[in-house]
Amino acid sequence: RAAHYLASQNIRVTVVDGTGGRILARIPVGRGPTHLRVNPNTAVVYVLNTEEASVTVLDGRGLSVLATVPVGEYPIGITLDEEADRAYVVNNRADTLSIVDGRTRTVLGTRRIPRNVSSAALNPQAGLLYLALKGDDRIALVPFRDL
Repeated sequence: RAAHYLASQNIRVTVVDGTGGRILARIPVGRGPTHLRVNPNTAVVYVLNTEEASVTVLDGRGLSVLATVPVGEYPIGITLDEEADRAYVVNNRADTLSIVDGRTRTVLGTRRIPRNVSSAALNPQAGLLYLALKGDDRIALVPFRDL
């Protein structure tokens, strides 16, 4: 079934039926949910909780919480490597990148990144992670195979 996931500031994600617009579930997550990404291969949803430095991992099929993973301070950006089943989380105030394993739902590692990164995008074919530097109008390139 097609579904849409909406993060709201009231500590939950609302799941809406993609065809009829009916609310399927309201799933509690951490404080300050902002950005989210869905891995279409696994139907796992990653929700960034900016106010508590964590990522809530949801089962998109069962509409339930699988885990809450601690990451760095103020997670603000996320991108996925769908094939490797990894999430790359930008922790803005910590100036770090957390790599979350989708299978184990644990942080595989943390890497220092430039200051003021606001978002990330992944290019698996080129093996690069693109980091947008807030206010600088610049992009930092990181070989993600080295992470």
